Amino acid sequence: MTDRRKELENKIERNLTLIGAVAIEDKLQDEVSDVLSQFKSAGIRINMLTGDKLQTAINIGKACKIVEETTII
Repeated sequence: MTDRRKELENKIERNLTLIGAVAIEDKLQDEVSDVLSQFKSAGIRINMLTGDKLQTAINIGKACKIVEETTII
């Protein structure tokens, strides 16, 4: 880290008070996992493409039953 950057961080990150925080989560629609299960039963191959972090993608995959709990990634 450069001295200038460290100097700026020290100036900016002083005496701050958190006044609020917001978290947003996309929720899967109710029937997504059922529809995907029907696709799999019909022999339709399912791929998931995402820009999320790996752990987020795994959690979504498990929630909609694309990824089994026993799958090793």
